[in-house]
Amino acid sequence: MKKILDIPKKIDPELEQFIEKLGTFYQSLGLPHISGKIMGLLLILDVPFSPEDIARLLRVSRSSVSTNIKLLSLYGFLEEFRIPGVRRKYFLFSKNAWENSLKVKIMTYTPFHEILQEGISSMKKANRSPILLEELLEYTKQERSLYENLLKNWKSILKKRKKKENP
Repeated sequence: MKKILDIPKKIDPELEQFIEKLGTFYQSLGLPHISGKIMGLLLILDVPFSPEDIARLLRVSRSSVSTNIKLLSLYGFLEEFRIPGVRRKYFLFSKNAWENSLKVKIMTYTPFHEILQEGISSMKKANRSPILLEELLEYTKQERSLYENLLKNWKSILKKRKKKENP
């Protein structure tokens, strides 16, 4: 891993374009534009960044960076990095980001399915057809299964990669 002092003063214009495009892409998916830009920055420069570093390099407010760091951490994309004796927090793009994001998605299905089951029961008690809720429940069960298989396959890919790197 690079030293913390390797944080650039400025970002190359081509990389800035990439970061901006990633911000716009993630914004189109419903995440804040700055979340996408933070992901882009941390993906291309594999060093720990403080929120102040991120704000300076992306030319955005420190408070916006803090808000978006919390969001990205919730999805499992960022890891906190601490230096002994230094009070400042640093963040890295998680080496397990893709696995973490899949686990977060999978984790949401159980409570959602419970809510749908309650809705189905309530509709049946009220003599109403729960067909749309039943379809949604079945659809999300299938979707969960796809994510679980994707996670299993992803772990297998990583395991094979590690074997190649460490024969």
